[in-house]
Amino acid sequence: MLEAARIFEAFGARLLHQSARMPFASRTITGDTNARKRAGALCSSRGQAFVETGIAIIVLLGFVFSVVDAGMLFWTYVTLENAVSEGTRFAVTNQTLADPNNPGNQLSRIDSIKLKTRTEANGIPLDDGEFVFANLTDGTADAGGPNDVIRVGLNHPYKPLFPVLFSASSLSFNIHLSSTMMNEPPAT
Repeated sequence: MLEAARIFEAFGARLLHQSARMPFASRTITGDTNARKRAGALCSSRGQAFVETGIAIIVLLGFVFSVVDAGMLFWTYVTLENAVSEGTRFAVTNQTLADPNNPGNQLSRIDSIKLKTRTEANGIPLDDGEFVFANLTDGTADAGGPNDVIRVGLNHPYKPLFPVLFSASSLSFNIHLSSTMMNEPPAT
């Protein structure tokens, strides 16, 4: 029994000695200046890690948002490229569409091409001023007649989803697209 008490006493003394060296132990550290320095260094490294993590998260989120913006820019470009191509394909047929606001009336040929292009743009808003029509056969700015070579173009301003990542808040990219085809010959 005496032997067990001696072992317990030695073990307990060793535990007390180790707790004096632990910086955040429940007992107060007195007289051990090295332990206080180690405790201060540990707090300092925790703050440094917190700041470094914050900076890394900001950089990582900036990268993720930039990738999302680049993807949206690419999607917008491909969608508008398809819309302009479909609008030009419709233009060469010399057809017109029914006016959605006035049933029974037909739209002009230019307005029909714009409506077809907007329909194919999958929800991307296109203003009238973004469309460019050119008759390459006679050099006029219209949709041409039978056997004329025409060009339907689109100049669309793309605004990033996260402009905070860029230097200017009013930043936009201009997407220029065009498609050139020959109008069908007159119906016989």
